[in-house]
Amino acid sequence: MEMSEGLELLQYVFAGLVASWVFYGLTAHKRPTPFERVVQALIYTAVIQLTAELIGGVAGNPEWAGSLPFIMLLSLLLGFFLAVAVNNGLPHKWLVNLPFLPERWEITRQSA
Repeated sequence: MEMSEGLELLQYVFAGLVASWVFYGLTAHKRPTPFERVVQALIYTAVIQLTAELIGGVAGNPEWAGSLPFIMLLSLLLGFFLAVAVNNGLPHKWLVNLPFLPERWEITRQSA
């Protein structure tokens, strides 16, 4: 891998790293190992890129998907959204109170 390819990869994953940085900065979660951080950054990057493509397509402006300010805005919003959701226990609340499942099918009883 050449140096320019490495920089391109880092630039591509940077949005996911920013989202992860915001999330761990606003929650009391233990920071994961470096490998887990890279995996999370790749997942966050995929979510951010797909969201940017979708918004750009709906807005009729596909150049937004490659716009660094737009990508950074989405990464900050994703980090904030995940932090708020986890700090308020929303994933567990949603899984406990799924209205379309009978009571005997409880997905979880845990909280964050």
